[in-house]
Amino acid sequence: MLNIDTSKCTGCKMCADVCPADAINFVEDRGGFWYPEVDEEKCIKCGLCEKKCPSLNAYQSKNREPEVYAAWLKDTKQRLNCTSGGVCFALSNYIIERGGYVAGVEYTEDFKSARYVLVNDQEGLQRITQTKYFQADTNGVFKKVKALLEKNKVVLFVGTPCYNAALDSFLGKEYENLIQCDFVCRGNPSPLVHRKHIEYQEEQNGSKVVVAHSKNKKKGWSCFGTYFKFANGKEFYKDRYHNPMTIMFIGKNMNSRDACFSCNYRKIPRVSDITVGDFWGIEGVAKEDMFNGISLLMINSDKGRAIFENVKDSLCVCEKSLEDVERGNPVLYRNPIKSELTDTFLEDLHTLPFGKVLNKYVNKADLPPSKYRVWGGKTKKFLKNIHKINWFQFVHYNFFCKAVHRKKNKYIIPYRGSCIEIDSGASIDINGNLFLNTLRMRGSKAECYLKVDKDAKLIIKERARIAYNSTIQVNRGAILEIGQLGTNANCNIVCSNTIIIGRDVMFGRDVVIYDSNYHKTGQNNKQKKVERPVRIGNHVWIGTRAMIMKGCRIGDGAIISANSWVTGRVKERTMVSGMPAKLLMENVDWKE
Repeated sequence: MLNIDTSKCTGCKMCADVCPADAINFVEDRGGFWYPEVDEEKCIKCGLCEKKCPSLNAYQSKNREPEVYAAWLKDTKQRLNCTSGGVCFALSNYIIERGGYVAGVEYTEDFKSARYVLVNDQEGLQRITQTKYFQADTNGVFKKVKALLEKNKVVLFVGTPCYNAALDSFLGKEYENLIQCDFVCRGNPSPLVHRKHIEYQEEQNGSKVVVAHSKNKKKGWSCFGTYFKFANGKEFYKDRYHNPMTIMFIGKNMNSRDACFSCNYRKIPRVSDITVGDFWGIEGVAKEDMFNGISLLMINSDKGRAIFENVKDSLCVCEKSLEDVERGNPVLYRNPIKSELTDTFLEDLHTLPFGKVLNKYVNKADLPPSKYRVWGGKTKKFLKNIHKINWFQFVHYNFFCKAVHRKKNKYIIPYRGSCIEIDSGASIDINGNLFLNTLRMRGSKAECYLKVDKDAKLIIKERARIAYNSTIQVNRGAILEIGQLGTNANCNIVCSNTIIIGRDVMFGRDVVIYDSNYHKTGQNNKQKKVERPVRIGNHVWIGTRAMIMKGCRIGDGAIISANSWVTGRVKERTMVSGMPAKLLMENVDWKE
């Protein structure tokens, strides 16, 4: 008999499809999520439901390290009708044109819920195009997919990673005529919250919804919004930054299924042949493409490579890396953190009118400031700091130094006491503002040093703030790449080979990072020189007086405690401490 913790159940409903006695039904919890309930009178105690459940059994992917691309449809009209760049549409269209079937999600007739269907024509394809942004009902879909596969029909299954894992488990063997596609998933939002939102909007507009888009591109892909059209001709639109539904889901993590906060599938290799998604955080693309939408495409298997070869002529494709993906998609590897407000939110959902719930949990502080407030805030901040800047250095290095290559409106901002030395042949790429000698107290003579030698390269990818008494030194021929970084006083980064620092990284006082021994010893003098770059992931906190030595690889979300000496690899979301540093804690989380 199935016995599964609600914090693990993904709601895939595969257990009902696999049950030979039809003994499993589903009940909704207070969030509108369904969970299995076994009819003991019908149950024959075969144990299939527990044996097949992917949440109760470790899932091991057979796929490989992915090939990563940014891609989008050449057909601009269809691309605008898709969630991102239209890659999933291209894959689905290819399968349907060759007589195959696509398993995807369509709205119900009243738009208050969504369900899995199998389509094999253009009309059906349009119904399953676009993300629905709440959990869809899979009732019976696994049985239907298997029936088509047994008839030698080609099937493309598109779904969350957990649904794909459930399909694998249900089938129990490989089918050459099955292609699986998952997406970078943040979580499954509540179908109850969606239903109440539809009912609320229909009440406000005095008419039934006849068109619904969860990610409409009226203001462009990067500012997508929720769009409803009503039978009386009225329309509703809220972009992602002003829509309470999006803020509650993405900004506050209030209405996702419990299992989504401990997901087992946010890892590489992926569960499916192909992974798609929005390529958030992508750089170096035209404004037109940012408006129309850009897809992430990850090819995870030979099957995925084969179908990609058949559709790539309909796409514009640019090769990328996992690091490029992770910059804008942290949920590729990291689970979101459940809001502390979730319990009270769900209580209010059942006792208060929906409009009052929205007003209670999304307020002005959650909305972006008006352009006038932004302008006023920036002006006030600029006037406050104007006397701190060394204006001679600012003008020289930003406008007359040939070694400095700046993105528009991005600068080297040297506060007084900054000492800068850039040799001929050096290169500095400024894609985010670089602040030097910050945190210095009024009246202090403290300095900050930046030295870039000949043929060396310094890349500032996002905003970086380097505090007083710190040194950044890039030796001849070396490459130092810095993402979003904030340091405290007296930090030292000396790069002789390669050092890469991710985004949202914080250093305490007196942190030291070296990627070389700098002097030969009796042991390494006899050995061939081997470059061992230092790589620091995203959202890493390095404590006071920590030393990061050559060859270190620090995973995302890690914490290096004070006085630690790190010489090897630190896994993501772990805390290490000591000399040398050893594992102290797993599954850590920290906030600024």
